[in-house]
Amino acid sequence: MSTLTRVAALDHIKDTVRINAVSPGATDTGMSLRPGETEADRAARLATTVPIARVASTQEIVDAVLWLAPDEAAVVVGHDLVVDGGVTV
Repeated sequence: MSTLTRVAALDHIKDTVRINAVSPGATDTGMSLRPGETEADRAARLATTVPIARVASTQEIVDAVLWLAPDEAAVVVGHDLVVDGGVTV
């Protein structure tokens, strides 16, 4: 994802189009549940594998996207904003 984001960003920056990516980790949706797993099971599993010891709320992912949107982030171009609770640190 990062290479594609950077290449696309460079291709379109002169068109005044900013391209960035948001790469979420485990998020509080059904997609982060394994087959037959409950939310409590998921919480226990991720408490040992995710440094922040929890899943992200969907609002936290939305907030990351919205951080990139306004003019205040106008110089952020070609960035992959990883929102994964420290998994890839």
